[in-house]
Amino acid sequence: VKAVKTKAGKASNAPDGQNVEAATEENEMTVGLKIGNKGDAEYEGSRLFGDPAVPESWAMEEPWSEDCYFLGQINLEDIKSMDHRLPNKGYIYFFTDTSTDLPEIHVLYTDEEVDTIYEDCNMGFDEIEYDIFSDYVIDFDPSKTDGSVLCQDNGDETLLIRICPKEFNPELFDGLDISVYIKNTELASLDFSKVTTRYV
Repeated sequence: VKAVKTKAGKASNAPDGQNVEAATEENEMTVGLKIGNKGDAEYEGSRLFGDPAVPESWAMEEPWSEDCYFLGQINLEDIKSMDHRLPNKGYIYFFTDTSTDLPEIHVLYTDEEVDTIYEDCNMGFDEIEYDIFSDYVIDFDPSKTDGSVLCQDNGDETLLIRICPKEFNPELFDGLDISVYIKNTELASLDFSKVTTRYV
């Protein structure tokens, strides 16, 4: 596996909690997701599939399992002007674990400097029937509150992300809707190790 160091922006320290503390507010905070064109994603930008941009230390020792392929990354600076419960800076990564009957989504977060493209991250997953090697831009729409969304209120937990394949070109993605949930207490401490994956 090759890790190529490139020049990228710095994801500085997470804020002092003003966004995370908003988890207790009784207002609906949702950021809609839209998938853009194939191959147009900036390496440090939010995208689906392709190769992740990671801290150099991650390229030396991957914090994800060898059974996982890269699903996508969110550059939190892309949504810092929107109303949500996540930090304003840093990156959130989604990896699909293929070792279970129904694939589970693992989530990682970093506020370290992101300066390395992890090339060929998805090599070895030839059994996946859709294109996980090309990147697709993730765009955000705060007026979109259903379908594919990021960070939506759900009582004492937060819908961290929902991906609805029916919204996309079948060539890109197919199958059941994927939803990833996190308890608000764990989100407040930025502990993404116990997220749950649900399919519809």
